[in-house]
Amino acid sequence: VTQNVFGGVTGFTGGHKLAHHHQVVARGHEGAFHRGIFAALRDFAAAFILTNADHLFPADMYTRHFAPAADALQIACERERPVLPDEMKVIEKDGGLLAISKTLPKYDGAYIGTTVIGQTHRATYWSAFDRVHAAQDLASASVEMVLHELAQEPVTAPRVCWLSGLKWFEVDTPEDLA
Repeated sequence: VTQNVFGGVTGFTGGHKLAHHHQVVARGHEGAFHRGIFAALRDFAAAFILTNADHLFPADMYTRHFAPAADALQIACERERPVLPDEMKVIEKDGGLLAISKTLPKYDGAYIGTTVIGQTHRATYWSAFDRVHAAQDLASASVEMVLHELAQEPVTAPRVCWLSGLKWFEVDTPEDLA
C-alpha cells in the first residue's frame, strides 16, 4: 500500500518487510505527521522504523550500519562530519538521547532521520506521540518532537546509535538529485 502525500512524496509503504527483522519501513515527512500513516502504524503489531522521506540511504543501511533489534528504541545519528545549521542536533548522555533540536548551541552530532521503535517500546512511543499531539496540531508536529518528549525521562530516552562510514543523501530540491 502506498499513499502519495505531501505534494507527491511517498508517505507510507506498508507491507515492505525487512528480510531479517520483520519490521515495516514507514517513510515520514520531516516536520509533518500524516494522520493515515500513523493510524496504520498504531494498528500494526510489530516493530517499525520511521525514516525521513527525503533521506536516501544505501541498501545495507538496516543490515550493516544500523541493524535494529526487535526490542530497540533507537535513533541513527552521525558525528564525523560538520553539522549544518538547519540539521537536527542531538546531545547524548550515557548512550541515550538527552536533547534534540535544530537550535542546540552545543551538541554531540546530528540525527539523520531514522528511528527504530521495537515492539516492546511501542506503548512508550505512542504515549509520547499522544502527548505531542495533545499540544500540537498534526500538521505542525514532527517525529523529532516525539523524540524530545521521550528524552525527558532517562528510562524512555531512545538509544543513540552513532553510524560511521554511512554515505547518505538528503534531497530537498530537484538540484539535490543532480
